Amino acid sequence: MKFFQDKKSTHKFSGVFRSRIQDENVTMPELALGYFLGPFCALLANAIFVSFLNRFYTDILGMKGLFITMLPLVSTVFVIIGNLKMGTMIDKTHTKAGKARPYLLISAPLMLLSIFLIFSVPTGNDSGQLCWIAISYNLFFAVAYPAYFVAHSMMIPLSTRKSNQRGKLSIASQVANLGSTGLFATMLFPMLLYPLLKNQKAWLICMGTIGVIACVGIMLEFLFTRERVTEELNVENEEKAGKTVSIKKQLKAVVSDRYWWMIILFYLFFNMAAAFKNLSMSYYCDYILGSYQDGITQTAVAAISGIPIAAGALFAWPLAKKMGKKNSIVAGLILSGVGGLFAMTDMSNFKVVVLGVFVKTLGTIPACYVMMALFADVLDYLEQKNGFRCDGLSMSIYSIIMVGISGVVTAVFNGLISASGYIPPALVKNAMVAAEQNGITRGIFSLCFLGAETIVNLLLAVMLIFCNVEKKMQKYVRK
Repeated sequence: MKFFQDKKSTHKFSGVFRSRIQDENVTMPELALGYFLGPFCALLANAIFVSFLNRFYTDILGMKGLFITMLPLVSTVFVIIGNLKMGTMIDKTHTKAGKARPYLLISAPLMLLSIFLIFSVPTGNDSGQLCWIAISYNLFFAVAYPAYFVAHSMMIPLSTRKSNQRGKLSIASQVANLGSTGLFATMLFPMLLYPLLKNQKAWLICMGTIGVIACVGIMLEFLFTRERVTEELNVENEEKAGKTVSIKKQLKAVVSDRYWWMIILFYLFFNMAAAFKNLSMSYYCDYILGSYQDGITQTAVAAISGIPIAAGALFAWPLAKKMGKKNSIVAGLILSGVGGLFAMTDMSNFKVVVLGVFVKTLGTIPACYVMMALFADVLDYLEQKNGFRCDGLSMSIYSIIMVGISGVVTAVFNGLISASGYIPPALVKNAMVAAEQNGITRGIFSLCFLGAETIVNLLLAVMLIFCNVEKKMQKYVRK
């Protein structure tokens, strides 16, 4: 990162790497462009991959058996290495643009290239095809996406120390994340675009366009964010600004803290359950609630369950301020579990499922919007307790969970449906015709879509009851 380096610089510099945000407080351009619109566009590709990349591999390329099961599982090793390396590199970086923002810039061309390669798989040579798939898959998930997502995840903790302003940024960031997943990937994409993707060329054109949009979003996030905490540390302790806290020292600090473990375990299991739900949604809607690629069922389920998420952006933070971050999350997770249990009473009944999913989603609002602010509180608490920040390691592990868990879940899901006898659809007279699935396969679709989140959310609610970091931080503030 020598190209960017200027150890004595602050945010006031000229050139292409200058942040457009100069105010000491969070402003509307920063909120709207840096934390909402930019991330929304940047996250579109991964949001689609979570639910539909597996359909491209199984239904368009006809992949099945051991390879499609082992690819995401083995690739998880490279995802872990990539995310840890990215966190280490960010911690060692001291530039005019901050320590995380430069990696947003670097990730843009890498993401575009990897997306084009994923959907440009050559035909005619089975061995060459498998190698191409493995390389392009890992270029995105182990290199390009970690470069973006680790840096993106660090922006809220590094943006400001002011709790209210940080809370607003957390809400905007989560609206972007949930919008790309809940609005676009599970509603608009399956209704407007997915029915048109009948061959590899159509996938390439569609996802190539989304890759370009992602690059534009990354540039917006780079230009309209600012690392005020990094600047503060550099100014207050300039002689240490170029020094880095070792990974070993950070690791010792975080693994000995129970609040850090609660946050990490929350993200691990919460996102694991969500990954099972998102991955199985299109299968569940195609084979249980509706017909194959009808363009309506999944959109309807996503729209009805997405209403509370959209509305939640308005009251999540006021609720958290009134009840406390932890208390609002715990209460919501309990409500979510109740909704999931109701939906599971009749998993093939559209009305029952939609109502249950609506309540289940309603309960996850505080977890979706407020949890990152609680995570930032934990990082501040660790700084107060240890005298140094643990952002790099913590966000690397967070990114590993957010990206890597999808690969593990995909491998497990593919293994389950392959073992159960899943039959992929066939192209007949330019139309995709779905096969009738057996009862075991249909049961897997139902349990992955409804059961995983229901069970996990109830268990997480019990665990978070003991997360009292907000009270600890109040004591530090008084001191």
